[in-house]
Amino acid sequence: METPSDTRGTEAVYNRYEVMRRFEHDLSAFGELVELFASCYPEDLSSLRSAIDGGEFGQVSKVSKRLKDAARSFSSEPVLEAVQALEEAALRGSSANESTELLSRLEKNLDILQAALDEALGHDR
Repeated sequence: METPSDTRGTEAVYNRYEVMRRFEHDLSAFGELVELFASCYPEDLSSLRSAIDGGEFGQVSKVSKRLKDAARSFSSEPVLEAVQALEEAALRGSSANESTELLSRLEKNLDILQAALDEALGHDR
């Protein structure tokens, strides 16, 4: 059984100890969630990019909610903070440049999270 000290390296990306506790240390269920996340977040990023380019701030908010749920599922503060910043910028009608920069930050954090999750499962993508 993992303890918090076993997960120090991943803590900045996601809280593996908390996630495994939530999944009652069921690696199969954890793996299924990771696979679902891996298949969905690239589409969500594409949707966000299109919504930002089209000035569709309501769509940014809708997609942001899905990504916030994913961030919470993995206890990933960097992703949660990045998606919240993007959603807040969209709600206040920020410039396309600001939204694009925030989207880039979110994408980087999502890619880092995915790499950490793949590493936890021993996957190469």
